Amino acid sequence: HTFSGIGEAGREVFVQYNLDDPLVTLFTYGFVDTSAEWIYSVPLVVKTSTQLNIQIANHVKPANTANMPDHLVGLADYMPSDVSRQNNTVQVSKLIIPGAKHTHSLRAVLAYVLKRIDSEGIYSDSDRVDKEVEFIERQIIDKNKAYWESLEDLISTQQQSNNPLPGLVSEPLNELCGLCLNHMKRYYSQMGYLLKA
Repeated sequence: HTFSGIGEAGREVFVQYNLDDPLVTLFTYGFVDTSAEWIYSVPLVVKTSTQLNIQIANHVKPANTANMPDHLVGLADYMPSDVSRQNNTVQVSKLIIPGAKHTHSLRAVLAYVLKRIDSEGIYSDSDRVDKEVEFIERQIIDKNKAYWESLEDLISTQQQSNNPLPGLVSEPLNELCGLCLNHMKRYYSQMGYLLKA
């Protein structure tokens, strides 16, 4: 949450309470935070090349740094609080699609997840991990992009109907969709992917 106001001697006061994504600020505080540096992935399911199902939730809970590998402590905000596996299903509490400051954090988190659930020992080879991470990462970004495009289309269709959404609802939702889609496009570009139409 961000607060801005007049302080002592007419000087502006600026406070940032949390590091939230634009959807969280819209639902919690009623505005789209356009300064957000990341976006939480929407809940979705992706597959590994070995056919494990990775179910990504959107449980925005901080990770416990006590059990975190030292090289990942600096990425604590990006880490899921829970990762578990039962048979061929992996549960991940959250994933964050980062902005420019931490572009490679998603890959680091995905590598951590793969190694953590690797009961077969197939992710001990770093080349295999890198290929799998890229395979999963692309699915996550594609599915998030498709989600925001779909929501944008739904809003547009509703606005053209006989029962359009009030501006108080449609304007922030359109702003949110545009912001999230631009975030996905920047991520594609930063990671060297070609953007799918």
